[in-house]
Amino acid sequence: MTALVSARGVGKLYRRGSGNFWALRNVNLTLEEGRVTGLVGQSGCGKSTFCRLATGAERPDEGALTLNFDRGEPWAVQCVFQNPHRSLTPTMTVLDAVTEPLTLFSKLPSRRRRDRAAESLTELGLGEELWNRKPRQLSGGQAQRVALARSLVMTPRLLVLDEPISSLDAPAQAQTLNCIKKLWQRHGLTCLFVAHDLAAVDFLCGRIAVMYGGTVIEEGEREQVVDHPAHSYTKLLLESALGISGGAETRR
Repeated sequence: MTALVSARGVGKLYRRGSGNFWALRNVNLTLEEGRVTGLVGQSGCGKSTFCRLATGAERPDEGALTLNFDRGEPWAVQCVFQNPHRSLTPTMTVLDAVTEPLTLFSKLPSRRRRDRAAESLTELGLGEELWNRKPRQLSGGQAQRVALARSLVMTPRLLVLDEPISSLDAPAQAQTLNCIKKLWQRHGLTCLFVAHDLAAVDFLCGRIAVMYGGTVIEEGEREQVVDHPAHSYTKLLLESALGISGGAETRR
């Protein structure tokens, strides 16, 4: 597999008051093209900081970070965040919000732009009855799927999903996860899925990286990490999220 993003010994330093704070230190992580990689860990462990580095929004202060895509290319990287209502323009209809990236960055004629936006919405289970609504008229799950449709309409090289289900209720979480999985299966998306819930990561991701205290303490194929965890913190996450103590025989 081709590495779309490769981090080797990466660190990120921030100033806090009169001192310095290492949000990341010695991070080694690879995002393989065409795969969904899960980054899991408790709040404040550095997951969102790594997202900013992976998208090119910030640069590391140590180590080597290789981004195998053109950061200057419009729409090369797209992000979907925890609160979908904050990422959508409140005065735009659903259809206009998804059409806007095509208007700004593509040379498609107007009719084709609308058709493509409609295709993206339909693929995410958002029917025509919703297309003229404003974000405030949508449920959290519907708004998150609109944000996904908007992010995917230009076919980005990398899709970063930063806690995209944590603010949703259980049915909306399940629906959103299923939509993301189907989209990956159809289109071979390259995704970084960030969460603190290992059960969601286990369902969606082919590779899993576990972050603790600003560094990746374990990384590997899903089966390896979930069925044969090597680190005590990973085992603790498995016990709390999946109700298991490690090992495939206790998992299903």
